[in-house]
Amino acid sequence: MTEGHEGGATISEQPRITKLIIEKDQNLSAKNASSKQIFKVKGVSLLRGDSNRRGYDYYKLKDLAKTRAISITLREKDETKDVEMPEDMLDRMADYLSNMNSTNGNGRFDCVSFVQAVNGIPYEYTKYDPSKWNQSNFNGDVKVGDTIAIVDSDAPQANQYTHFAIYLGDGLYISKFGFSGPLIVSDVDEMKKGFHGDTVYKLEPKQ
Repeated sequence: MTEGHEGGATISEQPRITKLIIEKDQNLSAKNASSKQIFKVKGVSLLRGDSNRRGYDYYKLKDLAKTRAISITLREKDETKDVEMPEDMLDRMADYLSNMNSTNGNGRFDCVSFVQAVNGIPYEYTKYDPSKWNQSNFNGDVKVGDTIAIVDSDAPQANQYTHFAIYLGDGLYISKFGFSGPLIVSDVDEMKKGFHGDTVYKLEPKQ
C-alpha cells in the first residue's frame, strides 16, 4: 500500500451501516510516499448490513458515499471486541467516509483534517491549529477516542507535527494516510517509524 494510491473495484451498492473490522492478526506493509519509509498497518475488512462473512477488503474500495453510520470492531482469530467510541465521533467519522473519502468528496483530507473533523473542531486542510487543543506528554495512558500527534523534534518548527491519529483500544490507532490515501490502523511504534517521529503528544480538544 502506498500513500495516495488506491486500487480495486468500486462497490456500487453500499449499506446504510458500514462495519469496519480491524484484523489484529493481519499485518500489511504501507509505504510513506514522502519519506519512502515502510511500516506495518493492520488489515481492515468491511461488512455490509448483517452479513457474517469475512467482508470486503476496505483498502480496495473507492466509493463509500452511501455510508450513513459506522461501527468499529477489533478481531483476532475468532475473538471480537466492539470499539466503544463516543457516538458523536462515530457519526462524524461516518460523515467523513460518506463525503470526504469517496468519489463524491473533495479528496482534500489529510491526517490532521481527519482528527479535527472527527473531534468536531473547525479545520483547514493540512493545518494543525494548536489553539484548538490542550497538549500533554504521551505516557500510554489513553482511552478510546483520544487523539495523539507524532512529532519529529529535529524538523523545522513548521514541519514538526508529522502525523495524527485516534485511539481505538488494544494499542491501535486509526488515522488518515496522506492526502488521497485510505484510513489506516497501526500502533504508535509503527507510526513513529512510518512518519519519522521521535516524540508523541496526547491532544485534547479545548471546550
